[in-house]
Amino acid sequence: MAKFRQAAVELFERGIVEQGSSLVEKWAHMLDAKGQPEVSNAYERYALSRVLETSNKVLSTEAASIATTTVFGTSYVKTMLGMTRQIWPRAFGLQLVSVQPMDRPTGKIFHLKVTRDDLSTLGIRPQDSAASQDYSQYIASKTYADHTAGEGGEIAKGMSLAITDSDVSVTGSKKLKVSATWELATDLAAYHNLNAMDILQGAAVDEIAQELDARIVYAVRQAAIAHGTVTFGTAPAAEVWTNGSWSKRLQRAILNAEKLIFKASLRQPNIMVCGIDAMTELRDLAAFTPVVTPDFEVSGYGVIPTGSLGVQYQVYMSRAVPDDEILIGRRGSGFLDAGIVYAPYVGLFITDRFFDVNTQKTIQSFAQRDEIVTVANTLYARVRLDENAVGIS
Repeated sequence: MAKFRQAAVELFERGIVEQGSSLVEKWAHMLDAKGQPEVSNAYERYALSRVLETSNKVLSTEAASIATTTVFGTSYVKTMLGMTRQIWPRAFGLQLVSVQPMDRPTGKIFHLKVTRDDLSTLGIRPQDSAASQDYSQYIASKTYADHTAGEGGEIAKGMSLAITDSDVSVTGSKKLKVSATWELATDLAAYHNLNAMDILQGAAVDEIAQELDARIVYAVRQAAIAHGTVTFGTAPAAEVWTNGSWSKRLQRAILNAEKLIFKASLRQPNIMVCGIDAMTELRDLAAFTPVVTPDFEVSGYGVIPTGSLGVQYQVYMSRAVPDDEILIGRRGSGFLDAGIVYAPYVGLFITDRFFDVNTQKTIQSFAQRDEIVTVANTLYARVRLDENAVGIS
């Protein structure tokens, strides 16, 4: 069944990418811009092209209606799109979820659902301890498609593959403003030939990217808590463990969390995002392979890629995760195989710079419109390190 889901996802998204090939070609000059982080995945190229297309439409309308050209001149829209292109691949939070760009403030997101006509489970045995010893449901699942009506006889049982949808409305915006006094601006220009507002503009863009990462991590954590938590405590007193050998049992706690996800969804997790104390423990495991990339420092205030655990997990660290927690989950091959969907509408909007004659400050504001939607919390689980607990539970 897992392979079937994967094939359905790949077929659907291949069609999406092929239909969007003209859009990708239109924005290829920005997707392949020199000096920018690479965007090579076919679906990610399509998704970024869709964000750029929608932003171009919205920003062009804004520029025409409110004349936002005093700072960037006639290149206003081009400048905004260029900044959106820079932010997108640097937001590591996008590696934790699937992306479905929206071309309007209200729309739909889609996800995959496979059901039987009798609503029985797809080979998943009951979770309670007594029933778990009874394999009758597993046997029934194994023989579900058996045909006993003979050649030409009516098929008794069936399944349906549904691409289900959820209505989404972009109900909120992220907004902030920056300001610099006339004295600061003139002094900075005089001493270092630097533009104070340009520096503040970069800081504002960093803040927006950082908050995007934090919001995505928060959604992952809420989904993980809702589904299930495995607690990793201190070594049981009745057993003989050294501190070093017991700490390696953290791997077992992670496996237990994996089991929660697999039993509920028949899929394996492949991402992990941790707090700093939990990351220290992970780094001590033999299966952990650290990696430092040029993006490590760029992402220092958001989600930081730190390495891999075995061949299964890409591991990230975030200050948005409590120090003693490990969140594990699945980022599917695409948005149909996903637990959480990020739906961007307008990647970035920046106003003109306005000089307030009453305060003698230059002011500029920024905005971003998007939505984050959880469609299946069963693809996430949490491991919590708790020194007040004993053993693994």
